Amino acid sequence: MDNVRLPTIPATIPRDTLRDICRALGLDPGHVLELKLGVHELTALYLTDQDGHRFRYGDGPATTVVTIPIA
Repeated sequence: MDNVRLPTIPATIPRDTLRDICRALGLDPGHVLELKLGVHELTALYLTDQDGHRFRYGDGPATTVVTIPIA
């Protein structure tokens, strides 16, 4: 059996890099709870509406999902 060699994978991603990614997508990094990058789309779990107001539902924040297709 041949040994499989994976590319070097960073141990961490700097938080500033994540913030830069959010800003490049037009998303406020302070309102993004989660990003998922797939081959065909990026999905963000987001805490605000289009006017920048935070959602509330019961005792906690409500969220919306923003899906951005990759062309």
